[in-house]
Amino acid sequence: DEGWPYDRGSFARLDESSDANFYTDPRFVYHVDDAAVKAIERAYTHRLRTLALTLGKNERDPLDVLDVASSWVSFLPPDVYAGSSATSRVCGVGL
Repeated sequence: DEGWPYDRGSFARLDESSDANFYTDPRFVYHVDDAAVKAIERAYTHRLRTLALTLGKNERDPLDVLDVASSWVSFLPPDVYAGSSATSRVCGVGL
């Protein structure tokens, strides 16, 4: 018989205190090292340039970006926010 293999205890948390306790203090940490940040920025730069060209834009034209991997920092290349790209719109969704 292949019934539901879990019981109520299977979903118990190690810390059953209120989640509000966890979020009381900000936790501004990096989850990757500097080399990884630079690699992600390079990958985004390449992908955004490719996307801009595909859309018939030049790489310095404004581009609207939904950043679903952001947190208190973004891994998007700095030029998305500066220079002639300053009119780009970026929406960051923290995880």
